[in-house]
Amino acid sequence: MQKIKLIFFFYILLILSCNSEDNDQQNNPTFEGNIKLTSQQDVDDFGSNNYSTILGNLTIADFDDGVHDITDLSPLNSIISINGYLDVVFNENLSNINGLGNLTSIGSQISFYNNDSLQNIDALSNITIVNGDLVFQDNSNLIDISGLNNIQEVSGGLYFVNNDELVNLNGISNLMSVGSELFIHDNLNLTNIDSLNSLTIIGDALEIKNNDNIFNIDGLSNVTSIGNYIIIRENSSIENIDGLTGLDTVNSYLTILTNENLENIDGLINVTNYMGGILISQNTNLENINGFANIQNITSSISINGSPLLSNVSGLSNLQSVTGTFELANNINLTDISSLSNLVSIGEHLSIGSTAISSLDGLQNLNSIGDRLMIDRNDNLVDYCALNNTLLNGGIAGNYEVFLNAYNPTLSELINGNCN
Repeated sequence: MQKIKLIFFFYILLILSCNSEDNDQQNNPTFEGNIKLTSQQDVDDFGSNNYSTILGNLTIADFDDGVHDITDLSPLNSIISINGYLDVVFNENLSNINGLGNLTSIGSQISFYNNDSLQNIDALSNITIVNGDLVFQDNSNLIDISGLNNIQEVSGGLYFVNNDELVNLNGISNLMSVGSELFIHDNLNLTNIDSLNSLTIIGDALEIKNNDNIFNIDGLSNVTSIGNYIIIRENSSIENIDGLTGLDTVNSYLTILTNENLENIDGLINVTNYMGGILISQNTNLENINGFANIQNITSSISINGSPLLSNVSGLSNLQSVTGTFELANNINLTDISSLSNLVSIGEHLSIGSTAISSLDGLQNLNSIGDRLMIDRNDNLVDYCALNNTLLNGGIAGNYEVFLNAYNPTLSELINGNCN
């Protein structure tokens, strides 16, 4: 009899449990499909359904009716999971997203575009993985991204673009990998990216562009792999790129362009393999290129130009071959290229123009140029004797173009020994 009572008791518990689950499902049902909320009334009406899961995308975009009245997302606080993407875009008067604070899972990208009043994203603090891109663009009053503090992985790209009031990236210090690009562009008041110091892998490209108040990129010091190109461009205050010391390979091209206060590129000292071209251009305070000291071969082209403080190329002392073009141009105080003495072959053009060199000492071991040799506008250049007979007698596959230098010998004159 006691056994029958016990079985009956457990049966009652089971029924109550099932009823509780049924009630939960009724209280927090699932919405199937994509939903776009374009007004505060839309937010209120959708929130009244108490959905816990959206099997689709959620877009909050207050621009269709021109009223811009979305200010409060608290009616959405029952949502725990979004199967697709979350887009919060063109919400002129939305200052926070606190109503999304119970979200624990988002199946695809997360995007915040053109939210003029948005100041923080604290409600994302339960998200640990972004299964797609994470985008913050044109949010003119965003000052705090601490809501990202639990994100460890972004499987797509990470984009901080044109967020004028963002001073730092504090809040993203646990991020370890970005599956695609990392773009940091046009953030007027951004002073540092130190909080990226847990990041080790960038699956595709790195672009740091037009951030006028960044002085360094030390926050990238633990990055050991960047899958594609690197662009560091138009950052007027940046003084060094020491944050790249963890790299040993650049898998595509490297562009360092128009960084007015950049003094050196020492952060590249551990890179031994460049799988694409190198452009170092218009960095008016660049004093040396010693960060290239471990390069032996460049599998594409290299151009170093527009660096008026550069007096030598000692950073290229171990360079042996360039598969593409080698250009030294508009480095008006470059007086010494003797460190190129290990250079044996250039696959395409060699161009040396608008420098202060007086001789070609350093090119004595160069035996072949796959296309033209152009030496022009070097006002002090009088000595070509470093060019060896192997190069002069058939080693130049293209045109020989020498003009507007202090001395402009023809190829025949050089072959005949009239080299200075």
